[in-house]
Amino acid sequence: MRVFLAFLLLINLLIFPAVALDQKTTERIATSFAKLTLPKDKFLWNYQLTPLFPTAWPPKKEGKAVCYAFAYGYNPAAGSFSVVARPWAKIIVHANASVGPEIVLLSSSLEPLSQYQGVKPLQGQENQLLSPDNQNKIESALLLLTTTKGIKTNTGKEVRSYFKVWFKYNGVISAELRSENQRFFKWVGY
Repeated sequence: MRVFLAFLLLINLLIFPAVALDQKTTERIATSFAKLTLPKDKFLWNYQLTPLFPTAWPPKKEGKAVCYAFAYGYNPAAGSFSVVARPWAKIIVHANASVGPEIVLLSSSLEPLSQYQGVKPLQGQENQLLSPDNQNKIESALLLLTTTKGIKTNTGKEVRSYFKVWFKYNGVISAELRSENQRFFKWVGY
């Protein structure tokens, strides 16, 4: 089972890269996930990273953003939904590249939330908006925004469009994170 989970982690790292995280940080996250106590259930757990979120909104020249490590539990026999676990780590990313990302563990075990996340294929423009290339572009723009005060109009529109779609397809974890990022979520319109 652990070998299969390690394989899923490797696939996850290849399909869902995080823009501001180097290989060493990504490996540290994967190692931390492997050490978590998993629920005793019939789900196959795989971790995910959220996109970068600002640490303050509107931006206040802090020069840092945060993403969260959480997990989806899949049961092939259960249909087209997943169980979502609370974030078990947050990764603080600095706009100043000489300061490496910080990993802050929030839990030593996965804690499933009581809601299920539905799964459906992305369509047309939503698929393009959530593509890894566009995610990299949005996260880079967001990290740059954290070094300024205020919001640039064009960049703001792109960031807002991206997050509206991301929140739509990741409703359970979005709802869990809303309290830590209320002003940003309100600005996006969620």
